[in-house]
This record gives sequence, C-alpha cells and structure tokens, in this order.
Amino acid sequence: GCGKSTELTMLLKELETKYFPVFISVTNMMEITDVQIADLLLVMCIKLYEKTQQENLEIDQTVINNIKDWFNEVTQIKHKEEGHQASAGFVLKYLLEVGAKIRTESTTRLEIRDRVKHRLSDLINRMNDLIREIEIKCSKEVILSVDDLDKPDLKIVENLFHGNSNTLTSPECKIIYVVPLSLLYTEEFKRIEQQFHGRPIILPVTKLWHKDGSEDRSGFEEMKKVISVRISLDLFESDALDEIIESSGGVLRELCKNVQHCCLLSMEKVEKIDAGIVKKMLANLRNQFISQISPDTYSKY
Repeated sequence: GCGKSTELTMLLKELETKYFPVFISVTNMMEITDVQIADLLLVMCIKLYEKTQQENLEIDQTVINNIKDWFNEVTQIKHKEEGHQASAGFVLKYLLEVGAKIRTESTTRLEIRDRVKHRLSDLINRMNDLIREIEIKCSKEVILSVDDLDKPDLKIVENLFHGNSNTLTSPECKIIYVVPLSLLYTEEFKRIEQQFHGRPIILPVTKLWHKDGSEDRSGFEEMKKVISVRISLDLFESDALDEIIESSGGVLRELCKNVQHCCLLSMEKVEKIDAGIVKKMLANLRNQFISQISPDTYSKY
C-alpha cells in the first residue's frame, strides 16, 4: 500500500537503456491464495518469452522449439499447429493459454504442478537459454521484477522462499522479488537471506510525523501531490484535506481509499469535502474495523 508497484514501474522504465526489464504481476498471472514454486517459475518463463515478442526480438528457432516442446510435454496441454517448428507468435499464444489455465483451473494447476516440480531444473535451463539469447540479441542484461508476492498469506510466502531459495536464484539474470515486510521478522528469514545477495530494500510509507510528535509538513505535501494528480485540491477544505492525509497514516493505498470514500459521501450535494464529510468517513471506517473484531478477540487481548 506504499506505492511499491508504482516505484518498480518507474525503476524499470529508467533501466530500459541498460537492461531488458520484465515486469511480472503475480496477482494478474496466478491464484494469489495458492502460490507455489512450480507455478511461479512457469509464469516467469511465460512473461519473459512474452516480452521478447513485445520487443520484436528474433529468438533462435531452436530456443523457441525447446521451450514449446518442454511445455507441451510437461503440462500435457496440446497445441493445434502442426509441425515441430511453430511460429514465435503461435508459441506465445500457446504459453499464454497455459498461463491462463494455471491461474483459473485448480485441477489443471495441481496436475501441472505435480509434473513440473520433478523437472524444475529443466525449466530453469530453458529459461536460461532464453535469457542468454535475449542478452546476445539486444546487448542488454535481463532483469525480472516479480511483484505482488506481498499479497499472499505470510505462511505461503515463507514456505515459497524458505524451501526454494536456491531455485529462485537459479535464473541467470537479476531478479527483484517483492515480499511482505513481515517476512523479515520470521525465524526463517536469516536462512532465506543467506541465499540472496545483499540486504532487502525496505520501501517505507510516507513520513507524516517526527519522533517528537510534531508534523512533518513535507510528508503532507507529498501526499497532496498524490491526490492532486487524481482530483482537484480545490474540492477540499484545507483542514479536511489534512485530516484525510493524517487518517491514512502515510499509506498511499489507504489515502486513495479514504479520498474515494469522501468523494462518495460528498455526492449528497456538498460543494466541498469538509470536516463533516471526513468525520462521516472516519466513523464508517471505524465501524468497518469494529465489525471485523470477534468477541473472542477482546478476551485474547
């Protein structure tokens, strides 16, 4: 909720002159409640190949055939084009079809996963062949950005990285993995960290308060800029805008949600979003949080 995906998109854009960047959204490509290493590597390979087609790279036909034949054999999802040397465009359609089935068909996903997990090294070899081919053709290093791994439950991410760190670092290119902050505070993280190079980079939320409790006005101004590119600041009373920003805690996702909520409430023919609208928004938000607390929770804490 602090703008990681936006920052990653901007970073990859800046790196385009020196690198061949590939952005992978786990949310868009996988069932977020059921992420495992076999599925993730398949998706990484699919998105890597898709980017070569988007950039009109002429990949060696042998590399294309090896990828297609491996997917065909292991996933057992058949393609209709005859002949061994399928066109690069057809292979892309085929791989995207496999990716769609992995995401939407639970039975197919489990069957493919069971077969792939015994042949992960083969899949990584196919990926590395493609990576080398890309780097030869465009004279740039490949960099993969795997976003949204902070979305699944912590236990899923912990199992993914703890049991598969060597596999996740096997593709011969630079890789950025986005993980939840909570992973850094688990017992397993030290062992996970040893398999990766360098300390994790923590992207903080926007700072709104100093340690002494005084306001950090620079943080408030940054949040106002975020709002201003989405809606005119003239629609807010000054004090109401500050209160909306304060209620977000510096988290961009919460800021956008709270502004949207206020906009919906202001449709009651209010000319500007004022303190009264913000008060209603906060009351609704408070009630929403209260409704999520069960009676047992009070006894625990």
